[in-house]
Amino acid sequence: MGPGWESQFATNHLGHFTLLNTLWPALAAAGSARVVSLSSTGHKLSPIRFEDLNFENGYDKWKAYGQAKTANALFAVELDRLGAPPGCGPSRSTPAAS
Repeated sequence: MGPGWESQFATNHLGHFTLLNTLWPALAAAGSARVVSLSSTGHKLSPIRFEDLNFENGYDKWKAYGQAKTANALFAVELDRLGAPPGCGPSRSTPAAS
């Protein structure tokens, strides 16, 4: 991961991404692993700002939070696609929706 990333994106998304990629071989070998992704409705606050991931052109803490939560949701969708063949898949949950 390394320095230089916006802190909410690094904490709420990149850290999880890095951990899961480290664990992926063991999860796939297990044959029936499950990855739980906990998010919030914060994804409604911001899309991924690919042109300014680190908010160098005006920081807004809620948009930064929203971007991290959008990244979580997109990651879970892609993980579901990638994980289907070896029997690994995510469970997604939004606590406020429960």
